[in-house]
Amino acid sequence: MLRKMLVLVGVVVLAYIPSQAQIEISGPLSGVLEDTTYIVVGDISVLEGESLVIEPGAALLFNGGYDIEVFGLLSAIGNETDSIYFVPNAGYDVRGPIEFESSSSSSCIMQYCMITDGNFQAGINIYSSSPTITNCTIRDNSGHGIKLHTYGGSPTLTDNLLSNNSNGGIYVRELTNPTITGNIITGGRDGMEIQFAVTQAYSIEENIVSDTWRYGIYHYGAGGPLEVIRCTVYSNNHGIYVGNLILTNSTVSDNSHGVEGTNAVIINSIFKNNDISENVNLTLSYCSFYNSDTTGLLPGLGELVTVNNNGDSCDIYYNIFEDPLFVDPNNGDYHLQAGSTCIDAGTGIDPDYTLADMGAWYFPQANLVVSADSLLFPVTSIGYMSILPLNLYNIGTVDLIIAEVESSNPTFTTNYTPDDSLVAVGDSLELTVSFSPDSVTLYEGFLTINSTGGTTQVSLSGEGIPIAEVEFNPLYEPIYILPWGGEFAYYIMLTNNTVDIQSFDLWIDILMPDSSLYGPVLLREDLILEPLSHLSRLMIQEVPAGAPEGRYINQGHIGDYAMQEIWDEDAFAFTKVGYDQSGSGEVVDNWNLSGWDDQIKTVGFGESNLPCEFTVQPPHPNPFNPTTTISFSLPEAGLVRLDVFDIRGREVGSAQDRPLRESWMEAGWHQITFDGSGLASGIYLYRLELSGSGTTPTTEIGKMVLMK
Repeated sequence: MLRKMLVLVGVVVLAYIPSQAQIEISGPLSGVLEDTTYIVVGDISVLEGESLVIEPGAALLFNGGYDIEVFGLLSAIGNETDSIYFVPNAGYDVRGPIEFESSSSSSCIMQYCMITDGNFQAGINIYSSSPTITNCTIRDNSGHGIKLHTYGGSPTLTDNLLSNNSNGGIYVRELTNPTITGNIITGGRDGMEIQFAVTQAYSIEENIVSDTWRYGIYHYGAGGPLEVIRCTVYSNNHGIYVGNLILTNSTVSDNSHGVEGTNAVIINSIFKNNDISENVNLTLSYCSFYNSDTTGLLPGLGELVTVNNNGDSCDIYYNIFEDPLFVDPNNGDYHLQAGSTCIDAGTGIDPDYTLADMGAWYFPQANLVVSADSLLFPVTSIGYMSILPLNLYNIGTVDLIIAEVESSNPTFTTNYTPDDSLVAVGDSLELTVSFSPDSVTLYEGFLTINSTGGTTQVSLSGEGIPIAEVEFNPLYEPIYILPWGGEFAYYIMLTNNTVDIQSFDLWIDILMPDSSLYGPVLLREDLILEPLSHLSRLMIQEVPAGAPEGRYINQGHIGDYAMQEIWDEDAFAFTKVGYDQSGSGEVVDNWNLSGWDDQIKTVGFGESNLPCEFTVQPPHPNPFNPTTTISFSLPEAGLVRLDVFDIRGREVGSAQDRPLRESWMEAGWHQITFDGSGLASGIYLYRLELSGSGTTPTTEIGKMVLMK
């Protein structure tokens, strides 16, 4: 498939780009880089005031250590299944860094990007600017993975994977207010190296740092304090080196040294298989130590003289000394098992409103389970409502508090009220979710349930359909009218999709080759359809000889004709291949349409609109690939059987010579879809039989062509 035009500044490109093309780029760029492969043959820049958007799937392959310098706006947003790549080209070992300069827009973002094999500087350099780097993989760079320089920036680094970057994962120097949360950092010299001389509190949260050969977290300088919150630091040579540290609800395990440095306040944290340096000026309480040397740190530390909230033995600082019972520490899983003495042994309150646990991963005691992960609503008419149940169960060991139930799409609503916020142990809350479409489209969204058991999402989907529908089915297509005129036939079906009686107008008009509108050729006002009913007619449209040649559109509409309010419409095309030379080739008036008033009368309340006879419409489409539909009407209930044969008379319905379909059907209009996916191209015959009590056996035979 050919791509749209690529708009770049300073680069000559082709107007259309095949999806596998490789395009050389360098110099100042702006516009859009689509999802193809680009060869970087020189330094790239995004100038101040300009923007460059890189689409998911794009791959930038560097022929050497060229930089990308961003002075304006860079938006590189991939997704979970389609990343954006910044990697060396084959035969090249390194690429230059991606650099966000001080003039770059605070709206710069890199999401789901793969950034590898940078030179000695860094994978990404950030100079006094505020880009967002999220869900990126940054690995095997010779310098740092991400390097933040000097004052004045507030970058956001969240949920990234930084691995095997030689100098370390993240380097921070003198930033005003960075956000560093949820990153996984493994390998290299230091997980995080933080140089901070400004006396200002600064925090990092929910990061995991492992397998570095020097420090997991290395903080130096007179600034701070550095607050380390719910972080996991394990299997490093040294865990944490600090100048001024506040360590809260963190897990430090399997490092040769747990904490070293100058000043540290440590609360609600777990230390296993490592120790704390005696040189640290220490405040320490509500922590767990197991196989960790605490000798000489504080008077009374480790002397079991009292009990904590769980009744477990502890020292005067409420520290405990039992195995914390991690789930699988050998594979990096430091969650707590049920029965761990660290549960409810801290100070403060956990997100589930129970007493705080020790360590980075609290043990959720409130447990919310929903009756369905997704709700698929039935097709629903505009202005009507469909309702589905949703049950919330508390299978935890403490009462569950629901803080919020919020829908991302206002078309979906719930009956939740704050009065329902408490769900006792073993109890459930019965909710209803409503779907009320206001247009003909597919709706999607999700329901977010925030509770003390965490955040739970339920996906929602539903389709809005018209109150009533009109459908045209030509007896054959394509339709060609010869110069001396002719006619074509089509079925029209009106459907009431609701459980109420509906009244509306029907009008049919024709769009001419010159885009003018002729008609209506039929107008029927105040038609009435009973709930969930159909009305079908076979229409014959005459095309006069004097009509001009060209392509026409036969259009049907239902709604309010006087107000031109359209509920639904359908159309099909036909072509006149010339005009009678005795005529003018202009629009004439004898566009006669028959078939409405000489068949079934308009249906009123209490009247039946059932078909008068057994009729079968030809398969549509025909030829087909791979499916076609056979529509038919039953004046009364009966047994319907469909068989399909190839041109040699062999049945193709099943290996057991059973019909494709045989079932009892009620009176009305029906459709059967035939799927020829497993058949070869060719001519096939179908036989549709009606039989049963009270009916006259009837058979309809026809031909259809499978064309692959």
